[in-house]
Amino acid sequence: MYILIINFILLTFITFFCMLHIHYNRIQLKNSAKHLHIIVMALCLMSSLSFGITIGLLFGHDLVWSTLIASFIGISIGYLVGKDFEALCILCGTIEGIMGGMMGAMTGMMVFHQSNFYFLILFFDLLFVLVALTIFLSLKKLSKHVNSI
Repeated sequence: MYILIINFILLTFITFFCMLHIHYNRIQLKNSAKHLHIIVMALCLMSSLSFGITIGLLFGHDLVWSTLIASFIGISIGYLVGKDFEALCILCGTIEGIMGGMMGAMTGMMVFHQSNFYFLILFFDLLFVLVALTIFLSLKKLSKHVNSI
């Protein structure tokens, strides 16, 4: 139980840090639709998937509430990331947040009684950190490219 709460806090910090980094680089992202869509999709989907798994494990067999809460978190992340850009980014972010939250909650509920569900949490946390690092590197590379022009 404590590991799940610590994981939830860790996911919150990583997501918040990614959202801040995207916000600070919004001018460069507005000039590159390809980068914008991929970065919004990656953050919204991976964060809501990771939150969904954690919430699914916290709620156990209550798939209704875990799906609702995980989807709401995904919608919130999608809206907050996409609001600095066009309406299509808000739409894509919220839909990808819903999708990740639903899939994560189902996965968390399915592995609730498994004794080794910690490996699943660790695996998705590592994937999320890898995606976050990729987002940071992409934004740094995009900033250098825009500044050199």
